[in-house]
Formats: sequence, structure tokens, C-alpha cells
Amino acid sequence: MTETTPAPFPAAGKPLERRGLSRLRLRLRPAAEADLPFLRALYGTTRSSEVAAAGWPPVLAEAFLVSQFDLQHRHFVGERLATDFWIIEQAGVDVGRLYLNRSSSTWRVIDLALLPEAQGRGLGGALLRIVQAEARAHGADALDLHVLKTNRRAAALYGRLGFVLTAEESASHDRMIWPIS
Repeated sequence: MTETTPAPFPAAGKPLERRGLSRLRLRLRPAAEADLPFLRALYGTTRSSEVAAAGWPPVLAEAFLVSQFDLQHRHFVGERLATDFWIIEQAGVDVGRLYLNRSSSTWRVIDLALLPEAQGRGLGGALLRIVQAEARAHGADALDLHVLKTNRRAAALYGRLGFVLTAEESASHDRMIWPIS
């Protein structure tokens, strides 16, 4: 994908402390400008079926993905809500991203995305369980996220982890919350 001038990542916050990361050979490291090509490619995998269904020529599809990633990136880093932007590594290989906002009593998973070859192996669930444990340990009231209505696999995973649908939704996404009791 063709690169454009990115918005810079904010300074990284305090890392997650759970040992479960090392057991899975996972590491979260702060995202940096050098990660943008990986993040653009990862983003492209999350939209690949949608872009394929549009039937666009490759050049148009690539331009669309670049522009959409850049808009999303500017939105996420422009929020300035103490969001942590992490690259997920497994055994030293970049496999995904975790964007987490811990600035209020309700922590928010802004985004959790894994490369297709890293999906279906329990990594997403393990990362969410670690985030849940951290939220509980640090006194958060709840953890929430938004899931694309068409992403039934993710919604099922979140349900298995105790997230429940809320009444708040948009045309494309449902809000799910994990209340900490």
C-alpha cells in the first residue's frame, strides 16, 4: 500500500503486567512510526472481504485501504485519550495490534486485530483475559468494546469471556461490556 504522512503515536503508557503474555510467547511493545507499514497491511486484512466484494481493480482497492487506514489512524491518535497503542508480537514476529484506553473507570478496547494466520489459535481470547485481569487489578469498573455486527466470531468470543450486549449500538457496531464485580 502507498504510504502517506501519518499522525504520530503518543508516548506509551504503563505496560500490562500479566505473566500470561510470556507464557504464550507474546509481547506487547509500543507502536512506533516504523510499524505503520505493518499496521497498514494488518488493517488491509481486516477489510479484505469487504474490498473483494466491491470488485474494485487492485489499484483502487489499495488506494481505498490506504485512505481508510490513514483516516482511522488519525482519528485514534487524535483522540488523545491516553490510549495505548501496542504491537502484538509472538516469538518475535509482529502478529497484531492492541489499542487500549485506560483513561476512565471503564477501560475500552479500541481495537484488537490479528493477522489471519494468527487467528483461531486462542491469542485474542488470551489477550482479552489478560486485559480483564489487569482492569480488575487496577480498580476499573468495567471493560468495553465495539464489535462489527457482521463479525460473529468475535462477538461469540466476547460472549464466552463474559461481555454482554448493551443497548448502545450504531448501524455497523454493537457495544459490549464486561462489568467487573
